[in-house]
Amino acid sequence: MMVLLMKKNKVLEYRDNLLTFLLIANSGMPFFTNNPWVLVYSLFFTAMFIKKYQYYSHRFFLITIGSLALLVIGQTIVFKLFSLKTTISLFVRWSYPFIYLYVIKDKFFDKYVNVLYILTIISLILHFSLIIFPPLQDILNSLSKYFNQTPTGVYSYNPNIVIFTTPARFIIDGVAIFRRNSGPFWEPGAFGIYLVLAFIINFYLTKNIWNKKNLVFLLAILTTWSTGTFVSIFFFIGLYGILIIRKKIYTLLIIPILLLAISQSYNKLSFFSDRIDRSILYFKERDQVSNMRRDRMISAIVDIQKLIKSPILGYGRIQQIRTGHEKFDTIIDHRNNGTTDFFVKYGIIFSLYYFMMIRRSFFYFNDSKKKSKIFADIVIATILLLGFYEVIFQMPVFITLYYFSVFFIRKEQYANTNYLSK
Repeated sequence: MMVLLMKKNKVLEYRDNLLTFLLIANSGMPFFTNNPWVLVYSLFFTAMFIKKYQYYSHRFFLITIGSLALLVIGQTIVFKLFSLKTTISLFVRWSYPFIYLYVIKDKFFDKYVNVLYILTIISLILHFSLIIFPPLQDILNSLSKYFNQTPTGVYSYNPNIVIFTTPARFIIDGVAIFRRNSGPFWEPGAFGIYLVLAFIINFYLTKNIWNKKNLVFLLAILTTWSTGTFVSIFFFIGLYGILIIRKKIYTLLIIPILLLAISQSYNKLSFFSDRIDRSILYFKERDQVSNMRRDRMISAIVDIQKLIKSPILGYGRIQQIRTGHEKFDTIIDHRNNGTTDFFVKYGIIFSLYYFMMIRRSFFYFNDSKKKSKIFADIVIATILLLGFYEVIFQMPVFITLYYFSVFFIRKEQYANTNYLSK
């Protein structure tokens, strides 16, 4: 009997790891995200493992879907444009993470860290192997033809073999300087975002910021050479030290180290200073943004200008409503600031509720209610900062964070729960 129970637990563990891999894959691995049907297949495959009805989580899910339906109806009435394909895609995208949690329940954090840890180890092995033995890239490129999906619009992707994307390079003055680790995602910055999230979640689980897994995540973060990732991890560690640890020696050490690191990055690494200088220049010339290249700062300015005109309903996910162009065929249509992009698509009210629910998923940090609130505030501030660099908040992993706190609540507690109170 004990042997059968152990085998059953092992099977369930493999199932949970597979379903979590699919969730992560649908959040940024080109082989999966370039084919919209994969998300549908993943939803139905995950739903096969549902066994038990849970009233309390159903109710919150229906509130979410109902709110999205009201937004779609309002946007259709105001903008007089409706797309059945886009609407179905919207509901599939918001249903899939809930169904995943319906199966996995409160194991999501643990499974996310473990699966991404394995993917990170694979990426580091291949990344450093490519540095030591560059001809390996030719082998990977030849294998990638079996896995590449044809990109659409103005986007293009580096060759990938599902679990690894061949490295991007920093190019300065036409010369490729060094390799950047994209892991299995579409670009190094995206990999960096999921690494920072894994770092935060693993710290939340272990209460140890410098454990083995987090050191591996930090090493991988360094190999991405991503400005946004570096800034975000510095931001999280620095705020945690200053606001929660609050030891004078820690504060006296961490602030100079962070300032020195930022200063040296700006002065010694031209790609950092060039990006920051360009963003400052764009902000100064924000009145002429309509024809500028869509950098993060320009995307934010354009998004804010749009949001002011429709703050409650937003503009939805239909391309023509958002940009005035029927097809996504110009760099002017491009948006790469995920935080402002989300507000423009879903409006201020729904967006604020979304981020408040993500914050709530990180609330129970320890027995101190005050420290838990501060920690949750630090996490949501870091996540908003991560979103500034990539369009991530419609990805299944982040929508899972939105639903996650509901699965900690017992059925009898649900009716008295105010989701805005924590």
